[in-house]
Amino acid sequence: MEGGIFTELARTITGSIIAIGSMFFSYINGVEPYFESPSFSVEHNQMLVSVNLQNWFTDELDDIFSSGKPIRMHFTANIIEQNSGKTIQSTDFFHTVKYHILDDYFEVSRSEIGEKTQIHTIQEMHRIMSKIERAPIFDDDLAKTDVLYQLKMSVQLPKIKIGGREKQFDLMPFWKNKKPYFFSQQFDNLVFVQ
Repeated sequence: MEGGIFTELARTITGSIIAIGSMFFSYINGVEPYFESPSFSVEHNQMLVSVNLQNWFTDELDDIFSSGKPIRMHFTANIIEQNSGKTIQSTDFFHTVKYHILDDYFEVSRSEIGEKTQIHTIQEMHRIMSKIERAPIFDDDLAKTDVLYQLKMSVQLPKIKIGGREKQFDLMPFWKNKKPYFFSQQFDNLVFVQ
């Protein structure tokens, strides 16, 4: 019974925070996240990327991430053929955090490595949520000879539903409504030759 009361209390508080915040979205002093230090490797005929997302959290986002509601960051990696501008491979992966209020820990799931981690501090949650590790982004059987490619990676925050409310609340204003992204340097099929 107590779990139900605490859960409902957390939903109510979170719903209030987001409802009040949504009225002032135009006044939110959001942050501008960016990707830092991308590195690439090849394993089992796939190109992998590791990169860190920096400057992505605010105190308000911390409150929302600590609400007990699962929050999912959506990453997209597109391999673009430079001559045609065509996306030849697109890969989505997700980092999800859920705070377990009664047990006082964050559970972070990262789909690119199939890992779930229990974390006890918000600082460690920031670090793990921002770290993309060895995400498979390009299969060598799609790479053609004498063609240049480039990776474009982006991330976005979700719209979330709180309690029984119909309206979804967009979290992107905390990032100034801009998806962070980066472009890699151009590369060719020789990246798979080692």
